[in-house]
Amino acid sequence: MECCNEASVLTVEDAQEKIVDAIEFKNKTEIVQLDIAGGRYLAEDIFAPFDTPFCDNSAMDGFGFIHDDFKRHSEFKEVGESLAGHPFRGSIKSGECIRIMTGATVPEGIDTVVMREKVTVQGKRIQVHSTPQAGQNIRLKGEDIKEGQVVLKKNKKINAADIAIMATFGMREVNVYQPVTIAIFSTGDEIISVNKTKAPGLIYDSNKPMLIHLLKASGFNILDLGIIPDDKKAIETAIKKAEDADAIITSGGVSVGDADFTTEVLKEQGDIDFWKLAIKPGKPFAFGHVGATPFFGLPGNPVSALLTCQILAIPGLLKLSGSSTIYPQWLTATLTTSLKKRPGRTDYQRGVYSINEQGQLSVASSGAQGSALLMSVCKANCLIRLPKDSEDVAEGVSVEVLPFAFIPGL
Repeated sequence: MECCNEASVLTVEDAQEKIVDAIEFKNKTEIVQLDIAGGRYLAEDIFAPFDTPFCDNSAMDGFGFIHDDFKRHSEFKEVGESLAGHPFRGSIKSGECIRIMTGATVPEGIDTVVMREKVTVQGKRIQVHSTPQAGQNIRLKGEDIKEGQVVLKKNKKINAADIAIMATFGMREVNVYQPVTIAIFSTGDEIISVNKTKAPGLIYDSNKPMLIHLLKASGFNILDLGIIPDDKKAIETAIKKAEDADAIITSGGVSVGDADFTTEVLKEQGDIDFWKLAIKPGKPFAFGHVGATPFFGLPGNPVSALLTCQILAIPGLLKLSGSSTIYPQWLTATLTTSLKKRPGRTDYQRGVYSINEQGQLSVASSGAQGSALLMSVCKANCLIRLPKDSEDVAEGVSVEVLPFAFIPGL
């Protein structure tokens, strides 16, 4: 991998491209039960084995007629009924009709259903108030899906509607890609876990729990290697264990020129680039491979770690997973407050968006934007992306926003 010198600065777009291009899709599959397939990625196209609906059926509770009869009759004799799961078995003649329920099979010969509210019922005599349109209130065979049609494409992330489609076709299991497992650890003698007692000079590890939640919500399995002290041998051992995973993520100690043991071990054991990125927050970032395992070194400040994980690491991990969608969809919103911005870095500010009665999006800053200020994220419901070369942005200008609803875990 081509190494970046200390003076070089990569744009976000260049970094994303380098990461995604350098990662190879894992491409290992397994068969799982349908009821646990949600959130997994399809390893094959799903074809419809039959039409849906599989027969003509009624869209309403009402009565079924032969439409040509309305030229001669306004009153009809009810001769039977068709219920969901219990179809009418006979046939009808001119001047006759059947009672029919929503979802019930429309028998041969009947081509129109009139809803119950549009008729008058006197015993078995059914009077129709006005002539209906031919074919009214009938769902046609194959109207939704045709036999042989591709209903779900390979590499799609399975959601609730996909589960419903496959269950409709009687599928009990499905072929999916194996989930990606990410090894994650923190380093530093000053870092302690939240179940330890705090002492002077020690800080609680907030990055690892935060990143684990974000990664799990995105569908990845986690190999938590804990907190590793500032000891070269311990770090070497952790890196060795991490190679059993599909990817490795750490935070902190990846600034260009850092002389800690993590950087030293990575330079010895891996092919790692230590980048300066034109991104705010999150300038220091490392990416490469330890053996064949992709490695992501995130900045130490919590907001920087969160943002670079979402913007840079997760797209690469989604490619590794087999996802057909790597980058989230950004929307456009109108600023209701001005934003401070210096040219030179793509800025991901935290914001609060809202939607008015006309469906238009507006957005305001969530407050102070420092890279160590987690409250800027806690108060926010979206990211605001300001281009690398832009300056201060005035109220009323359109900007790009990414709702946290589009980011699993936020």
